[in-house]
Amino acid sequence: MKKQLILAVITLTAMTFAVVSCQKEEASTNPPTTSSKQVYQPPQVEDMVAYLKDFKQKIQSRDGDETMTLDEAAWHLSSLANYDYGDVRSDFSDFHYDTLYSHINVSNGTVSMADINTAYSNIASAVEAFYQNTDLEDAAPRFIDVAIDGNGLVAVSLMTSYRNIWDHLWYFSDVYSMDTILNNLGVYFNSCYPLYGNFVPELQRVLNILTSDGGQNSSGGSGRIAYIEIRIDSLMYGTLSDPYFSCFHHNSRVLYFQDVEPDIYFDTMAYCVDSYAALALESLLPEEVIVNWPELPIRHYTDHSSYYTYQVPKIKYGVPLAIIDNPQN
Repeated sequence: MKKQLILAVITLTAMTFAVVSCQKEEASTNPPTTSSKQVYQPPQVEDMVAYLKDFKQKIQSRDGDETMTLDEAAWHLSSLANYDYGDVRSDFSDFHYDTLYSHINVSNGTVSMADINTAYSNIASAVEAFYQNTDLEDAAPRFIDVAIDGNGLVAVSLMTSYRNIWDHLWYFSDVYSMDTILNNLGVYFNSCYPLYGNFVPELQRVLNILTSDGGQNSSGGSGRIAYIEIRIDSLMYGTLSDPYFSCFHHNSRVLYFQDVEPDIYFDTMAYCVDSYAALALESLLPEEVIVNWPELPIRHYTDHSSYYTYQVPKIKYGVPLAIIDNPQN
């Protein structure tokens, strides 16, 4: 039985090759035909802005029964989206890529002007919703690409420029060191701190650890080191701005939100640690040390019906005293 099956397979294979061979011979006697798909060539116009404005008015009027091929419609949808929403900026640090999906009615490989208008309305709504809800800082549509397949699936590819808050670090030497140190202190990438929960205690704990001078006795003796308070300083959000961009309102280097921010995630916590620690060290006077961070209160104010949340970190500075205990006293 097995031998018969093998012979059957060999026979079938031979027949298959024979069919292919005959087709090749027939093809050699007939003139060659080209079935490759022609690539759509965008229109060469002097005033592209006027062209796109006219096209938008044309699809919105829905006059006539004109149709477009899929590639032609995709180019027009992409160009119109970039005309309406594209924002090429020079001040950015990275790119982010996303794909949104929509649908358009396809008939015999073409789409009508009315359906192009409907598809564009859907694309415009999706793009606007994306940029209204993205967490990317200073996000801007760099390029919006559109592709349409034969089933009417519309893929809208977004290339977004944005600014990373880690363009410049204040306290840590680099991002890797920051992540490693914070992770070792228990501040992990997936950390979430409720603003009115453990955010303030955790921030206070980490700052006290990082800005401590270690209490070393510079005299090399066997005595103690004691701190004597000298002054208290406060970090004010209104006077400290980050020229490299921050995650806070008006690029403040101190926590400052419009409305209430219920949860603080790793990036925001890390920014606070990096910014506050550096600010505290910058204010050190000769012979001083940072004694502790006694308060980091969360406060609020209203202005023209707008509600704001901010923080006022307080730093206690002092001087170390080397105390040699006398066993006889």
